[in-house]
Amino acid sequence: MESVPTERSPKLLNLITGHFQEDGSYRSVRPKGSDSWLLIYTADGSGKVGDWKTIPGDWTLIRPNIKQDYGTAGEYWELIWCHFHPRPHWLPWLSRIDEADGLMNDSFPDHPELKALMESCHSLSQSGDLYADAFAMNRLEELLLRLSQLRRASHADLDIRIEESIRLISADLSIHRSISELAECAGLSPSRYSHLFRDQIGLSPGEFIERTRMDRAGGLLRLTELPIQSIASQVGFENPFYFTLRFKKHTGVSPSSYRHSRDSKDIGSQ
Repeated sequence: MESVPTERSPKLLNLITGHFQEDGSYRSVRPKGSDSWLLIYTADGSGKVGDWKTIPGDWTLIRPNIKQDYGTAGEYWELIWCHFHPRPHWLPWLSRIDEADGLMNDSFPDHPELKALMESCHSLSQSGDLYADAFAMNRLEELLLRLSQLRRASHADLDIRIEESIRLISADLSIHRSISELAECAGLSPSRYSHLFRDQIGLSPGEFIERTRMDRAGGLLRLTELPIQSIASQVGFENPFYFTLRFKKHTGVSPSSYRHSRDSKDIGSQ
């Protein structure tokens, strides 16, 4: 029986990328997956991800905490990969992924701009520049948005009620909206709304709201000189001390430390 090395999950704040050219013996197995999403692009040759055989132009996305088993399917496989933690507002673009096996496979061989974005994301993440991580996340965001746009042309991605709910939540994060209120706006019972939201987005409404608030706060801390108390208020926290506690739990650092880090290294949010 063939012995396959089991790889450890990569540790990251925002993203880690790689560009491999592997021979026929290459295989990677993580029985418990990783705590990040994994996007794989087949640039040349062929690979196998789960039961899916990939060819050039194929994209495979794997959910967190789902078994990862992939390797070369023929003589060689050229792949570009990215482990990442999505920004909260990206989650609707990832919503079509199959809940059963945690995989989503698409083929867009006639769209070289997608490959260019993936290559740029990898190149930027490896550059060592002060803002490398932020620029790489920017490229990845555009890539995921374009992939979602192409899927939407032939598939119904996100339930319109959940899509409208996300717009309502994101429009003004300083407003506190109860699950009952959001459910009523969606025309659903609170229990049905919560179930559908988690099924579509992968987070409960409360988890999504908090992640969105923390992500917005992180942006304000990086890009403005607004007082922390003002930022806390803008993202829905009347008590700046409680905001600091939640922000530190989310990022591992306090808001002030996060802000100071922009002058040395962009930490980013998870």
